Amino acid sequence: MRHVNSSDFKTHLGEYLDLVAEEPVTVNRLGQPAAVLVSVAEYAYLCGLDELFRAAREAEAAAGGPLGHDGVTALLLGRFARPE
Repeated sequence: MRHVNSSDFKTHLGEYLDLVAEEPVTVNRLGQPAAVLVSVAEYAYLCGLDELFRAAREAEAAAGGPLGHDGVTALLLGRFARPE
């Protein structure tokens, strides 16, 4: 992960937009991390993980407890089933 200060980020925005296709960029302000720039693909992946986590929590709540291996497998297969 690349770390840059905010003034360098502003000056070279286009370069950092290109770089995020390869790795996230952390923007520091006053020496502290202020933001992380990620690619659209990485953001979509992270949102998908969050959605899956929420679905697992809802399924656990509905089941009254942990899903266990079989429950998680069923949840994943339901989410990622390939169309026939």
